[in-house]
Amino acid sequence: MTKAILGAFVTALLIKLFLFDFIIAEGNSMEPSIPNGTVLIVNRMQYGFRLPGQSGYLIRWSDPRQGDIVVFYTPSGSMAVKRSYSVIG
Repeated sequence: MTKAILGAFVTALLIKLFLFDFIIAEGNSMEPSIPNGTVLIVNRMQYGFRLPGQSGYLIRWSDPRQGDIVVFYTPSGSMAVKRSYSVIG
């Protein structure tokens, strides 16, 4: 029984660190698309593979496209949810 619980915990931790994560959108800068308090599922493998805590990708297979909703850390260390855009020029 203990092995099953430990195995489930390790599996959940690996999924959270490498594949998917849940966050709660705070603030109203993305309204009406994403209202304040909305729970979001973040796909950590959308643009490539990176180790937790690392800023760069080990393997990158895609870049955000215009209109994608991206989750990132700001320079102050807080998490932000924004829509990506392309710069012309």
